[in-house]
Amino acid sequence: MDELDPLQRVHLDALAEEYTRRHGAAVEFIKRQIGEGDMYANSVARAMITENGAWFECIDLPMEFTGAAGAAITHRFVKEHQANEALDKLAALCERAEKDPSIREAGLFVLYKNTGVVDEREAYVYQFKRTGEPVTRRPQCWGAYRSGELPLAFRGRFHLETEKDGMPFLRGVVFCLANIGEMNLLVEIPYEADQMHDLSTGHGESIAQ
Repeated sequence: MDELDPLQRVHLDALAEEYTRRHGAAVEFIKRQIGEGDMYANSVARAMITENGAWFECIDLPMEFTGAAGAAITHRFVKEHQANEALDKLAALCERAEKDPSIREAGLFVLYKNTGVVDEREAYVYQFKRTGEPVTRRPQCWGAYRSGELPLAFRGRFHLETEKDGMPFLRGVVFCLANIGEMNLLVEIPYEADQMHDLSTGHGESIAQ
């Protein structure tokens, strides 16, 4: 198994401390709202799923956190080819995001190995958010996408104005933890417009980050 060296660990610990200082209270609030339920984990990430919602976080990269309370989530265990199909659809969405005005936001975080949190050869990160037309801000991209290779974990976040082939909803998150036993956990969290609330302005029936 690939492990982080001491210098990499020190760097990540510093990032974790800064992230916790800025966003720790919000993350803990979401986790409390979701509550205790079924915990799943592999060597790079973990997820909690309850009747109140779900959250996902990277173990060595705490700033990679996604959670929603009050959302109508779905989860299932899938075979490798099914997980790869879901990932390929997210990657295809990112590939055309900049040119398709109906894609307001598209992001993908993929970890192929443990060291991917610091080594772009073992990870792929894409982030694009439309701020207007014409697009004046280029997408952020790190690493390379490997179609057909199932990573240890991936998370896709998107916001669409129209339905797209293969996308389960217009706005939300899809994440996957591989090698949970002999299967792979695939979770879908829709973000409905009337459910989204900024944690800094008060709490509604449903919250997400």
